[in-house]
Amino acid sequence: MTNRGNTEGKKIPAGQAGINLEQSNFRGNTVNAIIQAFQDSMRQSGIALDSEIIADGLLHRAHIVGQKSGSVNCAYVLHLDNRPAGYWQDMSNPGSKQTWRYQGEISGQTKVKPSMLRMHRQKKIDDLAQQQHDAALKAQRTWEAAKSAPATHPYLVKKDIKPHGLRVLNGDLVVPLINADLRLSSLQFIRPDGQKRFLAGGKKQGNFYAIEDGSKSTVSPLVIAEGFATAASVHEYTGYTVLVAFDSGNLIHVARAIQWAAVGRKIIIAGDNDESGVGQAAARAAAEAVGAQVIIPRLPGDWCDWKESIRGAL
Repeated sequence: MTNRGNTEGKKIPAGQAGINLEQSNFRGNTVNAIIQAFQDSMRQSGIALDSEIIADGLLHRAHIVGQKSGSVNCAYVLHLDNRPAGYWQDMSNPGSKQTWRYQGEISGQTKVKPSMLRMHRQKKIDDLAQQQHDAALKAQRTWEAAKSAPATHPYLVKKDIKPHGLRVLNGDLVVPLINADLRLSSLQFIRPDGQKRFLAGGKKQGNFYAIEDGSKSTVSPLVIAEGFATAASVHEYTGYTVLVAFDSGNLIHVARAIQWAAVGRKIIIAGDNDESGVGQAAARAAAEAVGAQVIIPRLPGDWCDWKESIRGAL
């Protein structure tokens, strides 16, 4: 599974003109009442957002007030066609998903035309595709401008791992995000102090970085881990090919994305032992989805913290 630097596809045409649902056949006060009712129910369940609710029938992620800055653990969908309904879930709490249905009165004159909703959703999809396409082009330019990462980079030294093909730009490690077609989609940047960020607009879901074994074996186990440091540690202690999923929420998407290419190979999910339980739950869910083995450190931390225990866990 060799990482390549091709960009994704051809330029995607821009979508149709945007639609303001409050100026469509839906009366503004009705839209506001529906969104407010959805938001109130969400708050009653213990989830408060610091951003506006988008009622377009598509999946959205948002920051939950009180949780770690930069996290987007709330996943929600709210649609307005027919009887407005939706759901929300705190992704850091696997059992928190709740469904919702609007109980207020809606007359036939206030419903949104299905055709308008379809146009609105299609524009959202087209806009996202264009955004990700542009990000892939920028990722390619940035990757080409970066230089091979030295083993003396502070982050690598601190974690006691090798570069494994990473590059460096302006002092930051650059990690490619590759899709299932082995094309470059986005980048992750790791500062010397360990702070991480992704290229704006790039696609992460289902994408990964592969640290391959030297033999390029197609029969040895294939491991999926959260972060680069963990993946590098597992690879260095086992010799197996290890995929970087970048976070716990992406473990299941990467597992599903590469499942077709790993027929006949044992898949292992190397999860983190988080105090919150998020890493463990995500690893087990990913393993269950593709019939994989899951390994988790017995003590809090990740496999980079407990390198000497990796072989025993396998």
